[in-house]
Amino acid sequence: GKYNYESIFLPNDRRSRLISVKKENIANLQKKLEHLKTISYSYGLSLTQYSIKYVNDNEDIFSVILGIKNINQLDENLLVFEDSMIQKL
Repeated sequence: GKYNYESIFLPNDRRSRLISVKKENIANLQKKLEHLKTISYSYGLSLTQYSIKYVNDNEDIFSVILGIKNINQLDENLLVFEDSMIQKL
């Protein structure tokens, strides 16, 4: 992720109030993130692609809305839906 135990958020930043980004929780979250990266790489997917595919494969979810900031993110996200990657995880 973008943040680590050294990340500092100003008091007026909403992230400063989130429990998940408190220093005491970051190390645990980083371990979980590394585990998910290992799983995603074993499927030949980036963590982003794996996350999108995981949600999309859930039969209880009927649509997935992707957020992007640039064309590169769009390209990476759309790779998940190509025929070669359609098989279930």
